[in-house]
Amino acid sequence: MRASSYNEFLMTFYPYAKVRIRSDQTLERVASILSEKVFAHIPFGGSELGLFDEVPALRLEGDFLGLFIAVHGLEGDYILLIKPKPYALRDMRSEVLLSDISNYVAELVRSAGEWHVEVPKA
Repeated sequence: MRASSYNEFLMTFYPYAKVRIRSDQTLERVASILSEKVFAHIPFGGSELGLFDEVPALRLEGDFLGLFIAVHGLEGDYILLIKPKPYALRDMRSEVLLSDISNYVAELVRSAGEWHVEVPKA
């Protein structure tokens, strides 16, 4: 098998996570705690961008492993979403698979604050 044909069959795994956070704190406060305790003090921002239709959302402003990271939700029920940025998937010659790290991220988030954390069912 030639190297070029071998590369056509490679699979590339990208991390993905979806974690529900229930807290009596505001979205901005939850994002601030996540920034400090989970994401190396990279701030969240971008609330004016309308990331999710009609739902308040903040995205991590700096690059963190080439991932899109956002927290969104209403009235104390928030979702932390982690997925590859579109540029990371561009021009891929291999099959792209998402590797679900939600349980791992949930443990990190659980230890970061006083809130209820769960991995939502698909």
